[in-house]
Amino acid sequence: MVSDPFCAFCAAFALQQQKRVNVDFPTWMIESLDREASKLGVTRQSVIKVWLAERLEATASNVPLQLRRPGAARR
Repeated sequence: MVSDPFCAFCAAFALQQQKRVNVDFPTWMIESLDREASKLGVTRQSVIKVWLAERLEATASNVPLQLRRPGAARR
């Protein structure tokens, strides 16, 4: 059972073998992740998993993602 209601996308993670990793992030990044997670009503871990999965899928299918640095002007 998936404890996070983020989306069906997360359910696929629960069915796969898991491996724990530790990653250090700058404080501003954690704060941004927490704000996004709060807006979506999910955990920080769910946001990280989904965003990384989206990036990996886009890379595998050669679909470019638009990148924007914090504070950068939108076009």
